Amino acid sequence: MAAERHNAWDDWIPGVLCKRQILALSEYITGLDPKHVDVASMDLHVADEVHVLTRGSAKPGRGTDYLLELTRLGLVRRVAPDDEGCYLLEPNQAYLARLEENIVGLKGAPLFGQATAKSTIGRLDILVRLVADGMDGYESFNCAALTTGSLYLELRPNSVPVRMRPGQRLSQLRLFLGDPQLSEVSAAEYCRALGLTAPELTVDLTKAKVGNLEASVLELRPDARGKAIDLRATENAAPSAQKPAPWEFMSLRTADDNLRISLDAGAFYLMRSYERIHVPRGLAVYCLPSHEAFGEMRIHYAGFVHPWFGLKPTETCPTGLIFEVRAHNLNLGHQERIGRLQVFRMSEDAEYGESSYSEQQLQCSRAFLDWPTDLTFRDEASGIVAPG
Repeated sequence: MAAERHNAWDDWIPGVLCKRQILALSEYITGLDPKHVDVASMDLHVADEVHVLTRGSAKPGRGTDYLLELTRLGLVRRVAPDDEGCYLLEPNQAYLARLEENIVGLKGAPLFGQATAKSTIGRLDILVRLVADGMDGYESFNCAALTTGSLYLELRPNSVPVRMRPGQRLSQLRLFLGDPQLSEVSAAEYCRALGLTAPELTVDLTKAKVGNLEASVLELRPDARGKAIDLRATENAAPSAQKPAPWEFMSLRTADDNLRISLDAGAFYLMRSYERIHVPRGLAVYCLPSHEAFGEMRIHYAGFVHPWFGLKPTETCPTGLIFEVRAHNLNLGHQERIGRLQVFRMSEDAEYGESSYSEQQLQCSRAFLDWPTDLTFRDEASGIVAPG
C-alpha cells in the first residue's frame, strides 16, 4: 500500500499563514513571486488580459468558469492595450482582469483566502475586488469549493483615469489554514493590551503635518478628475512613468473650531484614526467599516494591517490607520466611530518585516511624490496648495 502523502499544512495550526508557509505552497500557486510575498500576505499581479464589463459589475455566481459565463451572456468585451502595453481604465467603468496567479491542486484542502486592495491603490479611489471561480462572493475563497482555480480582479476607478500595465500589483491575498472565523481572537482583549477602550476606531480631526502645512483630512480635488495616474510609477517600473505632484490631486481641509468637518456627497477623502496601534508578530488585523447605523459613509478599500505594523525590532511606535472615505453630505465630528478591528491569530509568528506605512501621519498614496516642505496656500477658500 502506498504511503499517504504528507501535505505541507499537516503540521500547521489554524491561523493566518506567514511568509514561510506561503512559500511552502508554491507548487500549488502558479505565478507566485517570492519577491512579492510579505510577512502575512502575497501580492496578486494582473495578467495581460483585460475585459470591459459592458453592463457594470456582475456578481460572481457558483458557476465553473466566471469569465466563460460572462462571455456567454455578452457581459464582457476584451480590450487591447496601447502602444506601450498599458491599459487605460476610465472612471466609473468596471473592468475584469485575469490574474497571473492560479490555485491548482488544492481542491479539498483546508485553506481559505481573503483579499483586499493594496493601500497604494485604495488611496487612489480605485475599487479592487477578487473573484475566484466557484465562489458566489467577492474577496474570499474556500479552496474546497474552487473549480478551475482561476482568479480575477474586478477593477473600477471611481475618480480619476489610471494607466495599468500587465504585472501590476493591485491586490494582496491572505491565506488561512482553517476557516478564518476559527482563527479570530477577541478584539476587545487585544485593544485592552494596547490601552484602547474598545475595538472601534474613531476619526482624528486634529491637524497633522502635510509637508510644512497642516490639515485634518485630504480631499481629492474636483479639477483632478480628468488627469490620469500612471500606476507604473508606484513601482518605478518605467522611466517614462512619472509620479504626479500630490497638490495637483489633493486639497487640504481643516476641521472647524468645534473639530467638525462637512463631507460632500460624491467626494473622496483620506483621514486618519485617532487610535494608534501596533500589531504583534503573532496577530494579523483586518479593518472593517463601521456599521451603517453609525453614519452615511463608506470606508476602506485596503483593510489589512500586518504583523509588525507600528513596531521596530527593538521598539514600539504605535501608528494611526488611514481611511479612504466616501460620504453622503455628512457632518463628521472628532472621535466619531468610523471603523472597527477584526483580529486573527497567525498560524506561525511572522518574521520581522518593515511596513512602509508605519509612523504615517496623513499620507497619500505612494503613487504620488512626497509633499515638499516649501508649500504655501494659493487659495485660502479651497485650501489648494502649490510649491512656494
